[in-house]
Amino acid sequence: MNYKIAIDGTAGSGKSTICKLIAKDFDFIFVSTGGFYRAFAYILNKAKKIDVSEEEIINELDKYNVEVKGDIFYIDNNDVTSLLKTEDISLIASTIASRAYIRNYVNKRLVELIKTYPKVLMDGRGIVEEIMPDADLKLFFYSSLFIRTKRRVKELKQLNKKGNFISVYFDLMKRDWKDKHRELAPSKLSSGTIKINTSKKSIDEVYLEVKKYIKV
Repeated sequence: MNYKIAIDGTAGSGKSTICKLIAKDFDFIFVSTGGFYRAFAYILNKAKKIDVSEEEIINELDKYNVEVKGDIFYIDNNDVTSLLKTEDISLIASTIASRAYIRNYVNKRLVELIKTYPKVLMDGRGIVEEIMPDADLKLFFYSSLFIRTKRRVKELKQLNKKGNFISVYFDLMKRDWKDKHRELAPSKLSSGTIKINTSKKSIDEVYLEVKKYIKV
């Protein structure tokens, strides 16, 4: 049976956590599209090639093999997941995601991935419009900026990364604004998308709500 789930939403609203639970319980392949942008942001930042020409950037990205297995990311078979969780990398990822040629580069990889999996679950900005317009289930997660900041600071501490509440708060605010107002694939609700407010709900409560929409 072929079945596709697309989940969009604000940063820190719980998308990744719920995706992992769905993948485990319903035997879906989970692909975090935002992770691809963070991986490429990490590569370009390390090479100091964020603001160079399109040709130089694509040539740099072509040097590396980026893979995703669940929410674990590998660059040339090295687990770099924790390195991609910093706010600096997230902001760079948001910046490069606004460039059409990089989005096209990522989208081609993702479309090819979809073809290889009968049951696939993806999360990320513009996932419905650009990658899965025919998704069987479309969800949009959102929650208050304050709650998302608390969650992100907690996540950073668990990864032994520094996470100052004020700086994380304003970083998320910047990302929200950029994601909503960028010309290319702005964050928005697509037709047929179900909105889920995760602000005052536990993970279990959100998951129970999501499960009732999954028809497999």
